[in-house]
Amino acid sequence: MGQLLRIALLPLGHLLRRIPAGNIGRATVPVTQAMQPPETVQVLIDWARLATRLPR
Repeated sequence: MGQLLRIALLPLGHLLRRIPAGNIGRATVPVTQAMQPPETVQVLIDWARLATRLPR
């Protein structure tokens, strides 16, 4: 039930920029707690951010 609520509120959280970086959404982690993603995931995030800034 809790995951359904998180999924339902996800678009609103993105619009308001209230979703903390690295939060994996586990039941044992508060939705507002920021977490450090694993290094391999952080590399992918950095590449994606860089790709959106490159001139086309």
